Amino acid sequence: MKAQPSCRIGSSHPLRFWTALLTLALGAGPAAVRALDVFKFDPAINLRFRSGSYAGNDLKENPNFLLAGHDLSGLGWGPGNFGVTLISPRQFVTSYHVAPLPGTTVSFLNRDGMIKHYLVESIHPLLHSIGVLTDLVVGRLASAIPPDDHVGWFPTLRLPANSDYPGLKVYSFGIYQSCGTNTIARWGNYDVLPFGHGDNVPDNIMIVTEWHHRTGEAQAQGNDSGSPTFALYRGRLVFLGVHSAVNVSHEPYVTLDVLVPAYFTQIKALLARDGFVFVNAATATSGDSSVDTPK
Repeated sequence: MKAQPSCRIGSSHPLRFWTALLTLALGAGPAAVRALDVFKFDPAINLRFRSGSYAGNDLKENPNFLLAGHDLSGLGWGPGNFGVTLISPRQFVTSYHVAPLPGTTVSFLNRDGMIKHYLVESIHPLLHSIGVLTDLVVGRLASAIPPDDHVGWFPTLRLPANSDYPGLKVYSFGIYQSCGTNTIARWGNYDVLPFGHGDNVPDNIMIVTEWHHRTGEAQAQGNDSGSPTFALYRGRLVFLGVHSAVNVSHEPYVTLDVLVPAYFTQIKALLARDGFVFVNAATATSGDSSVDTPK
């Protein structure tokens, strides 16, 4: 990937997660294409699936995966194999620039090891401010996933202030659900849209991770658009961000995620229309359920 000017608060030169490698990715298995760059990558640790492919409907979970023991059934993929993350039985979140279109399907490997497919009814772009779109969308399925399908969903973690996120250890996913770790370095109010030449209008609240070539550390690449970033909170996975942009013009390289809890109020309102709750793990009660119940 060619070097690009630095992406910073107010910058007009972000680097989009271009989808030029899409033709390479289509139909390939998780071992064939690994867009996420993990320093000293170890497939026995950094790949969720030990064998199989999306196209072949024969994925097998890797028992040695770094997040083995956590329920990842709500982490799926759409057309082009870009990541989608369930936040309720009917809604998912992904990046706007790779969002599945209405009438297409999204897929998930359920807790029984079976791939389930669901029809996308609509997508709802989120606003950063009046008239200013983010690179984040909430997708709505044609119907809620029934409990008998054994596909779960994730809560988020809404902290008191955005400045509370830097320093958190995170788990960064890529296409075909490779995964590495990192630490949130900072957050900001960024101008990243239109991709390649911003318009000097802030449009996304983002968290940033830096790649320092430490073992297991992740840096997103071109095919990773829409894939999620998680953290562990009280032993449970919480959904924090969605990969949107990278900058590799100089080291340390950086990954920029739209900070999902920064748009909590909008997302909560969308879920409420269908009678669902966008769970904040920081305030959740014992009666709130989520996907990540230990196996």
